[in-house]
Amino acid sequence: MKTPLSTNIAQKLIKRLAQEHNLVTREEFDAQARLLAASEAKIQELENLIDELEKQMPPNQQTAPQ
Repeated sequence: MKTPLSTNIAQKLIKRLAQEHNLVTREEFDAQARLLAASEAKIQELENLIDELEKQMPPNQQTAPQ
């Protein structure tokens, strides 16, 4: 089944406008959201590890809070 010419033109126009305005697809957005969540979880894990290691250090070697 062929799509009408007006539908083809509309789809191309929407795609071009999305590219010009740096819009992303839902799939791209969701993928980036998953990467961000994973990165945030890893950062939290590393911060917790640093806290635990700092607690094990002798008091005169502990770093000042930043």
